[in-house]
Amino acid sequence: MAATVASTTFARDIGIPNFRDLGGHRTGDGSLVRHGLLYRSTDLSRADARATEALGRLGVRTVFDLRTDAERERWPETESLPSGAAYVVADVLRDSPEATPAQVMPLLSDPARAREVLGDGRSERAFVDKYREFVSLASARRAYRRLLTELAVPDRLPAIVHCTTGKDRAGWAVATFLLLLGVPEAAVMDDYLASNDALEDTRREMLEPLAARGVDIALFEPMMVVKPAYLEAAFEEMRRAFGSLEGYLALGLRIGPRLQGRLRALFLEAG
Repeated sequence: MAATVASTTFARDIGIPNFRDLGGHRTGDGSLVRHGLLYRSTDLSRADARATEALGRLGVRTVFDLRTDAERERWPETESLPSGAAYVVADVLRDSPEATPAQVMPLLSDPARAREVLGDGRSERAFVDKYREFVSLASARRAYRRLLTELAVPDRLPAIVHCTTGKDRAGWAVATFLLLLGVPEAAVMDDYLASNDALEDTRREMLEPLAARGVDIALFEPMMVVKPAYLEAAFEEMRRAFGSLEGYLALGLRIGPRLQGRLRALFLEAG
């Protein structure tokens, strides 16, 4: 179950944007999240042979893909999976009528339509609403339940969870996971916001060509960063719909005390 090499080194050098080991976080009672069991990242569609080999050396057994059908079709990754790894699709936004990253792509070449869809703060408001959907959508609850249920199976570990950029759908997955383990909310927010630094080069590579073509990149920037207001919207929706984290886990995800206990036993060690 444990990784065979130093996971923190690979988190820096593996060559996949926003690839991070979730180990090392301290819980409220002083326990530590184990290293080398769960990673977050962008999708693996652009992973080269070196990165795929590195994932294999980390011992990755399962890749959880939270993307939509359209995203998986546009950016397939099955050829980039480490040898022998199971590929689990858990489509968070299957039930959402609103735009996903794949649907936004045509706006990059249509400035007038981009202003109509994303202008006047609509881009940021749409992301706030999207985070609420991560909590409330039936497809999201199914996806996150499947993720947490399978993470409680030792033979599934080590594992990677990702969406397209590893910051939004994966961001809520990681936030829920860390909160379940007992990591304080402030530390969960810090981990969430770290995606901004991790994706800085990727963001620049995407935005600079748009700016050179005269596209108003301010329309797209709210979609390419994480903000406290986004994660806070998910927390607010969780409390509104389920009262608390425990209510969300028990009623929203049907993750009861026994499964929560298995997750804590697997992923925590004495500090």
